[in-house]
Amino acid sequence: AQKTKIAFDQIQVEGEALAQTQTALGNYLTGELKRAKNVALVSGNELAEILKQGSVQAITDKDAAVAAGKLAKAGAVVWGRLADAGQKLSFRLMMADVKSGKLLFSKSFSIEAASEGARREFEKNVASIAQDLVATVTGANRGLAELRITVAGAANVTSMDAMSTPDVYATVQV
Repeated sequence: AQKTKIAFDQIQVEGEALAQTQTALGNYLTGELKRAKNVALVSGNELAEILKQGSVQAITDKDAAVAAGKLAKAGAVVWGRLADAGQKLSFRLMMADVKSGKLLFSKSFSIEAASEGARREFEKNVASIAQDLVATVTGANRGLAELRITVAGAANVTSMDAMSTPDVYATVQV
């Protein structure tokens, strides 16, 4: 069976309070894709090197994703962004077809985060979106309880660099 390579860049993060969410999300996506029978993950250093050679700084939009995918000779690219803009939390996760440039997956969620309940709602939706992406890529469907994400208060995070998610790229049968 022919496999399609999928480039998966780390989830971009804006706001130190979301660094732990970024780590949990990256670990979940990496772990689920590693466990999937139709997926073979490759070291993130390889993708980082490919992007550096092609002068792609980071995958922040569809055009950069397609450019990165072409450099990596991938069939599709997955990327996302978490943001904490004061009282508003937002998350978006996307996957684009490299050849056509079309979005194959795009889901987002944002919420006013004034209360602890709103933060829990955000965490639940981030988990659900991540699971939807995994189901889209692998054809599997997993329960919401398998991914538990918590949004830390900024005081709990000492260094965002220490909590960065590794870059990986995956081979997926489609």
